Amino acid sequence: MANVISEAMERFKAVKTLEKLNERNSAVLNSVAQGIFGVDVRGLVTFANPAVEALTGFGQGELVGSHSHWLLHHTRPDGSVYPEDECPLTRTLADGRRRHVEEDVYWRKDGSSFPVDFTCAPLFKGSKLDGAVVVFEDITSRRQAEERLKRLAFYDELTGLPNRAHFRARLDQAMAQEGPGSRFAVLFVDLDDFKVVNDGLGHNMGDRLLGSIGARLKAALGPGRFLARMGGDEFAVLMEGEAASGAALDAAMAVHAVLAAPETMEGYEIVISGSVGIVRDDGRYADAEEVLRDADTAMFKAKSLGKGENAVFDRAMHAEVRSRLIMENDLRRALERGEFFLMYQPIVNLRDGKPSGFEALLRWRHPEKGLVSPLDFIPSAEATGLILPLGEWVLMEACTQMASWMDTLPGARGLAMSVNLSGRQFMQRDLPGAVARVIEASGLHPSGVKLEITESVVMEHAGRTVEMLRELKSTGVSLMIDDFGTGYSSLAYLRRFPVDALKVDRAFVRNVDKDRGNLQIVRAVIELARSMEMAVVGEGIETEGELLALGNLGCGYGQGYHFAKPMGAGEAREYLRARLG
Repeated sequence: MANVISEAMERFKAVKTLEKLNERNSAVLNSVAQGIFGVDVRGLVTFANPAVEALTGFGQGELVGSHSHWLLHHTRPDGSVYPEDECPLTRTLADGRRRHVEEDVYWRKDGSSFPVDFTCAPLFKGSKLDGAVVVFEDITSRRQAEERLKRLAFYDELTGLPNRAHFRARLDQAMAQEGPGSRFAVLFVDLDDFKVVNDGLGHNMGDRLLGSIGARLKAALGPGRFLARMGGDEFAVLMEGEAASGAALDAAMAVHAVLAAPETMEGYEIVISGSVGIVRDDGRYADAEEVLRDADTAMFKAKSLGKGENAVFDRAMHAEVRSRLIMENDLRRALERGEFFLMYQPIVNLRDGKPSGFEALLRWRHPEKGLVSPLDFIPSAEATGLILPLGEWVLMEACTQMASWMDTLPGARGLAMSVNLSGRQFMQRDLPGAVARVIEASGLHPSGVKLEITESVVMEHAGRTVEMLRELKSTGVSLMIDDFGTGYSSLAYLRRFPVDALKVDRAFVRNVDKDRGNLQIVRAVIELARSMEMAVVGEGIETEGELLALGNLGCGYGQGYHFAKPMGAGEAREYLRARLG
């Protein structure tokens, strides 16, 4: 009798445990945002969580017992019928294999469709296939974010004009044409003394003026002329056809006429001019980069003639080449003589306001020219290959400095040093090995190093990038994509990149508290990062409003003059001592 009672008690406990487990599973199903439904071996829906109802508009009574394919998945994105035997769920029910599908569509009760990623997993009872469960996610917001990033890849956000990448692609296309009418000409326009506008009236006014100039140039040049903003205060015009060379000077005069017209903004009358470099097709150019190089050389020649001038490139223009050679020689001597030094700008945790690390910034103190901007010498260092030993020096110097702070300052152990990698460095075959050797020699643990690579660099050779990033990641360092939003990162590639963080370009952080366009872009980037479990750093924070806006959007880290300007090693040490105790 005692055994019978004991067995009954055990069965009662087992039933109660099963009931609790079922309640817990039901609570999970009811709370998740993803749609989850089950089907039997015939494909008929056996259960569906509330998210399925919310996403499709079908009620429980309409879902349960209905054939899932003909209810939700009956039509392809292009509008054609989706045969049941080609449906991934049907195939899972046939062979018992798990399947994951990206970029498909499901259909709502009202006849509209929405993009989804979904997974079909088989369900077994013992060894027998008993049905399947489907988990799907509405990826509408993700796809919209990708479309916004695509737009940013080929169009300038400020003016709405094609950007440099788009112009290069169009020029390459023009150069590939053959036969009559395949000639071309390029105008490279640089606004004279535009920095005076930015410094005197503010960047907001400068941005408005650039937008106005872009619109007026487009209207004046008319159809058939491809106008782009190349960055900063530079524009370019591509003219195609047999008459392009002859019409180039007329187009340049039209540009000057537009720029000479006074612009009134907030009570200020602004008159500006531009220098125009012209390149005419002579049949000897191999690619767009050569054309743009010579157009840029001609533009500098025009600047040397005074404001508002033109210059047509000819191959006797050797001054630019000579200047480049001087820069290259100076760079070599600078490395030998120790003229380079580092400044450090804090990266701050926006949750508690404490420093999480520094970005190492390279500077050059020329014995005659004084401080030389990285924008002036990094391109030459890249072109000559000097960026490789220079980059190795930067990494060693920065890591050694961080190791010293960690050894001598309480609380510095969790900090990290961010170091930029140039495009030439990133494509260096032995980069992972070189990074590992330098970090080991510096005495800094790899977890204290973050390598920053710009978005344009990682996407230029996307296939090779995946392998390189994985090799770098294997050294123990963290990886960050810099200037995010200025190029076009395919989400498919982003998911494959073993990247830890995205740094939002300062162009989008500026006035993010006031500029709705920038707000939407930054929100999209943060959502993307969150979906891929990446941290986000806002670059170039200069105001309290920008800081608050980024914090409200969920941005984890920030950098910019609002916190601190770049500082020398001694000042950075005191900065840490004051904030870390």
